[in-house]
Amino acid sequence: VDTTTLEGLDRAQRMGFQNQPLADVVVTPLLIPAVDKLFSPQHKALFFTVMRHPVDRAISQFYYLQKATWEPTYNPKTANMTLMEFIENEPLEINWMTRQLSGKMLGDIYEEDFDVAKDILKNHCWIGIVTHMEESIRRFGQLLGWNRDQQKWNYCVDWLGKNVANQHKHQRYHPNSPEWKKLEEINAWDLELFEYAVYQFRKQGARHFPNIAAAAANKL
Repeated sequence: VDTTTLEGLDRAQRMGFQNQPLADVVVTPLLIPAVDKLFSPQHKALFFTVMRHPVDRAISQFYYLQKATWEPTYNPKTANMTLMEFIENEPLEINWMTRQLSGKMLGDIYEEDFDVAKDILKNHCWIGIVTHMEESIRRFGQLLGWNRDQQKWNYCVDWLGKNVANQHKHQRYHPNSPEWKKLEEINAWDLELFEYAVYQFRKQGARHFPNIAAAAANKL
């Protein structure tokens, strides 16, 4: 089944996914629908995610979509745009993280929506951070028992660190650049949510993964 679309989640539900916990891991960008359609009080899930700075994510997505002809969201007009032209003229995924976590996909976001997103991160989610990818992967491995064979696990972590999915090179923007500032402005909720996620990431590390967090700190 395709868990990245609403149609795929509906199909999984019709096939009885909730009553047949055969999958070890489900990957989906659709958190709220996935929880509703794939899981139940008898078939629970452990939720973890990897967070990325919202401006960095938006910039990376723009350059990726300029070349990703295979993606359903590809628009040939984008290929010849500057980033600022794209920001000013094309529909953007504004405050995408807050919307996904709160379930508020349409309309304006309010404080209560933001509070829902924060509550999910604090009380229901194991958090990883893109700029701390190796540490994040090692935390997830400890949680899920993936690290039982240390030799194989260390090889996998090393490989993932060098071959991150969808990684591509593109122009970098200074935090004081007009493009960066504009993206910060329109993604204000996500920016605050990301800062909160980093705070919770550090708290989880100190409380639940002190050895992993200490090892990561020694590499800085």
